[in-house]
Amino acid sequence: MTLELDGFLWKPKPGTAVTAEEFIRSRSVMQEIHRAVEWNPWVQEDRAEEYTAALEAIAQWTRAEPGSLPQSAEELRSEIDRQVAADRARRDAEREKAKQERAEQAASYDRQRAEARLALLGQTAIVADTTRQRDQVASRELYPAMEDERRQEKLAKLDVDIKAASHMVDELTLAVGDVEAVCDERGWLPSERRVLMLQVFAACRVSEVLELRGRVAAHQSDLKAIRGSGRARIREALLRDTARLTFLEAVPRLEAADMCSECPTPADWHSLTVTFSLDPSKDVGAVGGPCSAWPWWRDRLEAARQRILARASPKAKPPEAAVPMPIAVIEPGLPIEEVIARLNAVQADHPGAQLRGSGDRWEIWPRDHA
Repeated sequence: MTLELDGFLWKPKPGTAVTAEEFIRSRSVMQEIHRAVEWNPWVQEDRAEEYTAALEAIAQWTRAEPGSLPQSAEELRSEIDRQVAADRARRDAEREKAKQERAEQAASYDRQRAEARLALLGQTAIVADTTRQRDQVASRELYPAMEDERRQEKLAKLDVDIKAASHMVDELTLAVGDVEAVCDERGWLPSERRVLMLQVFAACRVSEVLELRGRVAAHQSDLKAIRGSGRARIREALLRDTARLTFLEAVPRLEAADMCSECPTPADWHSLTVTFSLDPSKDVGAVGGPCSAWPWWRDRLEAARQRILARASPKAKPPEAAVPMPIAVIEPGLPIEEVIARLNAVQADHPGAQLRGSGDRWEIWPRDHA
């Protein structure tokens, strides 16, 4: 029996009990797991038994092309090494070419145009989000109990906002031109930055999923071991971590084109508002919000930061008031002539000064001193 599959011929090894249908299904399972692992590495562990069973079934069949012989371990290793070396050389050449192209692009970097591009992205987001909000208000999806008069006022205001933002989009589009042709100061084009942002997002997602899996397992173990009031806190933490974990695991495989070019966030996640839930079982964390590179949002963040710093910095202490001191002190035991002479001298410089007794001495103070 010979089976053609994916352009190759296969046949069962002598004495095998694995049917053609089982062989095909096992290859399909293995390929499915390989594809899944690229985006969700934890699938390799989750489906380890399934993968091992598929691998054992596939091993019961062999190639059936005329003259084909099984490769030795050394031959297979050498072939893999050649492929790895060729792939590395190709990637190195591609990186070097891209590096040269970026250097050329960086030389023509236009800061004003790049900033206008970011402003265009921010205003485009305002138009899209405000238009969506208007549609939801008009259909009563938003504010279903709102009175008709107030609803019309709300719609009119949204129309004004949409018109203003659309006008800015038109002006910025003329100034920017092709938004995909505007490089940053390092010479990176938006499409290249999206590739980098996808790598960062994917790595952070995998790291957080693995951490959350460990925490969820720890919470579940703690719930079994702890009794009393401490269980409520653990249960809430379990609900929150489980909700976040479920959300992250469900993120579909993304391509570079799905990413924001300015931050490691899927472009579809950006909006004018940040969403979150107070219900622990639905709290997937803060999702959405504007991109921090959009000028209008960046300015708001900076203003908020300055206010926080102003409140956090210690207030300058007022200068300490000088300790009041007498103009002059007349010690006891002086001759009357010298006392009179001193009093006359003080009176000449400080008319109206007052003489006060303090213990066994006299002090001369300014008239306005309390």
